[in-house]
Amino acid sequence: MTMTSLQKLKGYRLWRAILWKSYFDKGLSLTNYMKYAVALLAVKVPIKWGILAGIIYCILCVILGKIWFHYRIVDTENEVNNIYNPFVGEMRKLHGIPINRKV
Repeated sequence: MTMTSLQKLKGYRLWRAILWKSYFDKGLSLTNYMKYAVALLAVKVPIKWGILAGIIYCILCVILGKIWFHYRIVDTENEVNNIYNPFVGEMRKLHGIPINRKV
């Protein structure tokens, strides 16, 4: 993505909020099972500690999601998903784009 196209995207409403939401969503999906441990912990400890554990978990989700986007692991995930998507295979074949199936 070029810098001018990125500047155009930043002109959209709520750009930063949606970007941070995508970081949180990605981190939440990566730590999906850990949320149950945090919820169980929150039930067993005093409410102050449960709220603190939830806040720390949310911050961890944002940090992990930001790392995932920063190192472009999201692109790798999408490409792996595209390998097994028949529609993407047909479109690549139609437009002459090679299909990478080095799995």
